[in-house]
Amino acid sequence: MSGQLFRVPDSAEYKAARITGLARVGIAATDSVLNINLDASGYRETLETIAIMADDLFHDLSARSYAASVNAAIERDSPSKLFAEWQALDREWRAASKAMPADQDEPKPVIDLGNRVEAQSKRIAQSKPTTTADCAALLEWVLEDSDGALLSPMYAVAQRNVIAFLRKERGTNDA
Repeated sequence: MSGQLFRVPDSAEYKAARITGLARVGIAATDSVLNINLDASGYRETLETIAIMADDLFHDLSARSYAASVNAAIERDSPSKLFAEWQALDREWRAASKAMPADQDEPKPVIDLGNRVEAQSKRIAQSKPTTTADCAALLEWVLEDSDGALLSPMYAVAQRNVIAFLRKERGTNDA
């Protein structure tokens, strides 16, 4: 007979269920009227197996949690996502500004919206691309925000970040 006798899944849920089952056996053995020699083999090995499985489970859950938090942070702060958020804020701010009569000062909500657009611009400029789509988002933000005329130090920061990423991808550090 070749192959495994038992199919053993490697998921965290499976491991948790097995640990629970082994722990119940161990509890039942100690709480039984049966005459069990706790120093004999079998009982100690059961407890060691529970400890090993629990350690594996904690490792799996920790690695899974870490990977999820890293992915969430990357997604949350990616230049592509920040740029999409900036576009929505900028459209809203431009529409609100256009709706204002030329001879009237902007009300506080419009000023606050403009400040949010500027804060988002700073986040985009300082964000580090991790994909070519992020590079494109940074460069597109420079074009849209500048309207082809304005010069801002933030644009140079964004462009340097794109250049650094592309050089890293190419494997060179030449200037």
